[in-house]
Amino acid sequence: MTVGLVLNNRDYGVALADSMVTIGDERKGDTANKLLHINAKDFYGAMVSAGDAINIFATFEHIKDQTFKNPKKMLESIKNFSLEYSLNIDRQALESQMKIEEIAKKYRGKDEEQEDEEDESEEGNGKEQEDDMFGSKKRKKAILGGLEDYITSDFVAAFYDKKEGRVKKYFINAAIYTEDPIFETVIGSGADSAGLELMKLISGAPLGKLHKCEIAFFALCAYVRATQNVGVGGNPKIALIDKDGSKIVSREDSIALANITAAYHADLLPRAYAEHNAELILRGQGKYEEVAQAFNMTEFTLKNMLMPLDSWLNLANNLRYSREPCKCGGKCKKGGKEEGGCKSSGKEGGCGGNCGKK
Repeated sequence: MTVGLVLNNRDYGVALADSMVTIGDERKGDTANKLLHINAKDFYGAMVSAGDAINIFATFEHIKDQTFKNPKKMLESIKNFSLEYSLNIDRQALESQMKIEEIAKKYRGKDEEQEDEEDESEEGNGKEQEDDMFGSKKRKKAILGGLEDYITSDFVAAFYDKKEGRVKKYFINAAIYTEDPIFETVIGSGADSAGLELMKLISGAPLGKLHKCEIAFFALCAYVRATQNVGVGGNPKIALIDKDGSKIVSREDSIALANITAAYHADLLPRAYAEHNAELILRGQGKYEEVAQAFNMTEFTLKNMLMPLDSWLNLANNLRYSREPCKCGGKCKKGGKEEGGCKSSGKEGGCGGNCGKK
């Protein structure tokens, strides 16, 4: 369970992935790196992933230190390794199952053995099935006619191709790799919420003219909304891609960006203010202290403690419906009770300017 986003036009690309990982059926953590940096001679960028964590991490390990002459070689390597890894696990599981059945036969009665022989004769010669490279004819048929059973992970890679002079994006799994020409590509369990948020943001926008900072804000908004889905969360990993290179946003900046974007979604910050401060951070000019003071937080907290969207919504509603006196001393009659109890932020100016104080 995850969310992976890649947004791009010809000049700029942004890749983003969450970091939540499910461990077994009962545990989860926020330590998974589902974004891989790509840095080859003639192309560079990043790849995000969703699906089977073991398959993903094994694929990342397989390609991260390799040198590829061109993007096609890399894409083929990802596809082939992901398929081979799934097949190998399935083959081992099948072999183990066959051994268990063989041991179990020694302890069965003759009647049960006779039933097994009859079942085997109906499906074909048992020796032929055992000698097949995939363990059985049934398994071979499943592989050839149902490859979807082995597509356990999806990958989306975006990179700047020096030879073509543009950002390119590809969707890859164990069966195919294909160029994806649309602006937004989202994978994982959070794709529905992220996709709905992106539809709202990109409608009518001049996508081909957007700068990477604007694209990054779109991606952050989609990520923040997706965190309300089961299995999505943790610190976002972000990569910015253009003709000058591929840059991984630092952990502290990623957390600050996610907090600012979530505060905007909770109506605690105007969009223009949130987008402007996000751009300043991405350009290395972040005004962390100013933003942190708006929430009575320290700069350290803003940059190191990720608050999920639900926490920001809880804070916003608590402030919005608070009955604690505003600093106007109860003189504002709009937006609150006449005797005090301003309904807005409870801070000076929180009454919307109706108390006469700036």
